[in-house]
Amino acid sequence: MKGKKNIGELIWGIDYGKKLSGNTVICEKRGEQLVYFKTPKNQDADRFILQAIEYRKPGLIFIDAPLSLPGVYADKKNYNDYFYRMCDKQLGAMSPMFLGGLTARAIRLKNTIEEMGVEIKETYPKTLARQFRLKECGYRMGKENIEKCSELLDQTSLIEVDKKQILSWHHFDALLALLSAVRYYLGLHYTYGSKEEGLIYT
Repeated sequence: MKGKKNIGELIWGIDYGKKLSGNTVICEKRGEQLVYFKTPKNQDADRFILQAIEYRKPGLIFIDAPLSLPGVYADKKNYNDYFYRMCDKQLGAMSPMFLGGLTARAIRLKNTIEEMGVEIKETYPKTLARQFRLKECGYRMGKENIEKCSELLDQTSLIEVDKKQILSWHHFDALLALLSAVRYYLGLHYTYGSKEEGLIYT
């Protein structure tokens, strides 16, 4: 990986979608190699992820999905917001409550993954998209802009981007989630929110 940092551990970034939509994408980094896995439509995305973990055995996973609820549901004394966590407010992220079933699935998935002995963190790809000024290249504004955004990301990030592998914005957001995981692995990440209520890592 010319000019890029070599990461030894097997790391995943996941763009998490509706259960049967076929829009969940895993971006895997093992050494210098990036590989993408997309869930088939009408197949259980959560089961797909868990089976892939058992087979591939990643050491670190960053997922684009809420992994906790607003603090008020566990501690009414110290929290009063029923919709947003501190990290959501800091990043302008969607409320975990608005996402409903997806949030419930993600929290259940997190608990299962941790029981398997794998570290999993919540991330928010739009934060890196802002940092790398990807919106100016048409981030999520048409499939025709994926290549341009991929080129910019390749020039500015810690990993080498193969544009041919990025077939959709779901693939691209999985790559951004992976990049946040690499930053965390190298101690270059930022953290938002509170430990008690839930953290987002970018």
